[in-house]
Amino acid sequence: MVYIHGGNFVHMSGGSLLYDGSVLSQKGEVIVVNVDYRLGALGFLVTGSGDGDAVGNYGILDQRQALKWVKENIKAFGGEPGRVTLFGQSAGAQSAMIHLASEESSALFHNAIIQSSPFSIPYKTHAEAIILGAHFASLLNCTARDINCLRQKNSVDIAQAQFISRGKLSSLRYLEEFEPWGPWVDGVTVKAEPITAMDKGFFQKKPVMIGTTSEETRIYIYNAWDKPIDTVVYTAAILATHPNHAVEIMYEYPPDEPQDQRNNLAVLATDFIFGCATRHVTRKMLDYGVSDVWLYIYDHAFSFPGWGNMTFCQGHVCHGSEVPFVFQSAGRGGFKYTPDELSLSDLIISYWSNFAKTGDPVGMPGSGVKAVPDWPRYHVEIQQKQWPYQHFRTPKSFVDPKYNAPYCDFWDKVGYDN
Repeated sequence: MVYIHGGNFVHMSGGSLLYDGSVLSQKGEVIVVNVDYRLGALGFLVTGSGDGDAVGNYGILDQRQALKWVKENIKAFGGEPGRVTLFGQSAGAQSAMIHLASEESSALFHNAIIQSSPFSIPYKTHAEAIILGAHFASLLNCTARDINCLRQKNSVDIAQAQFISRGKLSSLRYLEEFEPWGPWVDGVTVKAEPITAMDKGFFQKKPVMIGTTSEETRIYIYNAWDKPIDTVVYTAAILATHPNHAVEIMYEYPPDEPQDQRNNLAVLATDFIFGCATRHVTRKMLDYGVSDVWLYIYDHAFSFPGWGNMTFCQGHVCHGSEVPFVFQSAGRGGFKYTPDELSLSDLIISYWSNFAKTGDPVGMPGSGVKAVPDWPRYHVEIQQKQWPYQHFRTPKSFVDPKYNAPYCDFWDKVGYDN
């Protein structure tokens, strides 16, 4: 199981204690490989398209090189080169989807687990990437395409310029500003925008497990606005994000909390960017002939104080809430699971590892994997009636046949362009 970490393409490391794979490896009886890749400007800077220019998407190429290494070397560690599962969360999930759409990456893995990919956040165009690169260079007192000047700067200056440049305007697309450093659509390494790639069938037909948490964007909304927002700001955010359907969206998600609209905005954004966009993607997979697709919703707010000073996520299922349960790594941070939480984590590890070993989270007859409750896969007949999720929560997880269906039906009608 090869894991690509998240972190907005600028933060975190595969060596983080949060991603310690020892429990997943031991309980799931799998080999876990965590990879690092170049982040921020070092991984995604674009200065132009000529000889000597930085052309971006280096972080994605790093990941592919790691997959090649695994294919060539994992047998020496007791692994199977013909049974590699790629999994990732957030930016790592976006990365996994890029590899799923890549012919060059296709031969390097066999299954994919997509945890919380923000499908409605667009990738940069070449022009937008150039503008961001110019802001970055200016902050380092270099001209936009002077690679030699940029290479003379030390890591501290680069990190500071990278951080400040994130706040500079490089796109008129509102959501793009939430992920300023990251992939751009070059048509080769990155085929197309995330939703567009799925709509056009730009992906390999491999077994996929895919899902989100129930309150994905709360962490982003409350970080962006550290004070209550009124209806005017709420309306402005909708207009900036989806101007062609703003009235319909306001009708579907009315501002019913006059003192503070942040929770309403988080519910709306979670559906649009994550939850409903993910359901849309699973339907496209079926349309293009992928027969092995499993969808989940993670809906448990952990009991321990793992959010630190982000107290607005305590008691909520924010983006990333499932990660310490996939890896059962909370103990590395000095936290302790309740008995119900430990059972939930064990269940998730069983599904994830069964999928890695057999291509099915439940396992296959005679496979010898740990027995788990049924998790229906999707097929054309079931699509006409319902869209069941594996609903992860305590004290007991269950199959939810129509989770959030009316709102996702709405977003399927108005579309995910922004």
